Amino acid sequence: MSVKYIHDLVLIASQNTLVVYLILYLLTFAIGDFSSLVGIWLATNGALNWFILIPVIIAASLTGDFFYYSVGHTLYDTKTGLWIKNHLPHHQEIIDNLQKRQRRLIALSKFIPFAAPLIFFFAGWMKVHIKKVFKYDLIALALWQPILIIFGYSLARTFDYLGAQLAFKRLEFLVGLVVVVIFAFDFIISRIIEKGFAEE
Repeated sequence: MSVKYIHDLVLIASQNTLVVYLILYLLTFAIGDFSSLVGIWLATNGALNWFILIPVIIAASLTGDFFYYSVGHTLYDTKTGLWIKNHLPHHQEIIDNLQKRQRRLIALSKFIPFAAPLIFFFAGWMKVHIKKVFKYDLIALALWQPILIIFGYSLARTFDYLGAQLAFKRLEFLVGLVVVVIFAFDFIISRIIEKGFAEE
């Protein structure tokens, strides 16, 4: 990936901000909060406004989580829900594991792509009370978003245009580093949630 390509990408984003905000909203809604790193990188390079980006990310995260929760909650007592229960391998085992680890999984959903739709779908499916789910969701969001912003901002500043080429040449190392950071922060945040809020 060339320096010119990165510069052109930032330029295109800065000239089509409404489209970029919409795409970021849809990505965060569908995939999860990890998608916000793209917006954070663009904002760090001056293509997006921080005061617009952050509310867009938060709104996408919460509305997406509520949507998947509602789908799971609604489908449980329907013919579709019955079909899922009868055909999903190890259905009860999955539900039992999710029930035991729901707080940690909600925390993890903020950082792992595609995790939020499944986790919140099954939270609704298991009829976990909506206040309980979104209490943990808000806590996880409040803890994760500053970390994502700092992480994305630091990456964007550390790897400037010239250093970007070297970063992409060492992609395997960066991916490994990100995985380690993800699980370290997940462990810390899940412990904070578990200590701060006893099981209801």
